[in-house]
Amino acid sequence: MGVKTLLFLNLLNEFKSIQLMKLSQNQYRTVSISIIAISCILFSLTVKAQEAYYNQELEKLRQKKFIFKIEKFISKIEFLVGGSIIFPYGNDEIERERVTKFGFVAGVGFLHAINSRLAINLKFRYEEKGLKIIGYDLNAPPPGPIKFIRDYTENYVTTSLLPHYFPFKKYHLYIGVGPYLGYILSGYERIDLYQNGLVLAQSIAHRDVDKFDQRFDVGITGLIGYDLVLSKKIRSTFQFLYNRGFTDISQFMGYPVKNNTFSLLVGFSINNNR
Repeated sequence: MGVKTLLFLNLLNEFKSIQLMKLSQNQYRTVSISIIAISCILFSLTVKAQEAYYNQELEKLRQKKFIFKIEKFISKIEFLVGGSIIFPYGNDEIERERVTKFGFVAGVGFLHAINSRLAINLKFRYEEKGLKIIGYDLNAPPPGPIKFIRDYTENYVTTSLLPHYFPFKKYHLYIGVGPYLGYILSGYERIDLYQNGLVLAQSIAHRDVDKFDQRFDVGITGLIGYDLVLSKKIRSTFQFLYNRGFTDISQFMGYPVKNNTFSLLVGFSINNNR
């Protein structure tokens, strides 16, 4: 083999080595760029995930702070149920013909303590009100006069705002007075006819309250209450309410009628601050 041939072979081998080195360098650059790009993408995704996590935790914290503020503002939550004695007023005739009527009451209340002696109580109640009257038809044919009982029942949702005053620190007695606002949800009328002690007829008819001229009732509520301590958080609650309405609800009769009730409520309360 000649000298020229050997030189050619050496040059060829060197060329191949240079090409392999260039190829290796290009591959290295490609891999490096790919690694850098993947790292940037992973870092961006990690940052976004962390940002979403922190935003979620921040929202939870805000909700907890809001709930904490509400819990701090509400000193007591009360759940009550009881009954009412209903005796409307408005004129001499209604007061002469009315008889005792009983109604159901249930509600929930929220109390905010201002200091050790004063508090504000917001109550929401479902109440039965109405009117019950007795009359006689003396001109009825024999065997005697007909006695009729007309019983009107109206179902109200009522809210009241009552400042509370605690006269004694040692005893959990409180008194309060404030306005109330009621709204008629539904109603019905029951009529019973009697003759010589025997039932002649009975009827019950639901009333279309949407056609009432007046569905709102505004008045004032007076309250006397006492809480019996059962534990650090739980107390048994006894309340006596007097509700006197100022609104004419004369859809009952042809003359003025206003609500007037005494209510006795019992229940329990959950206390936060007091």
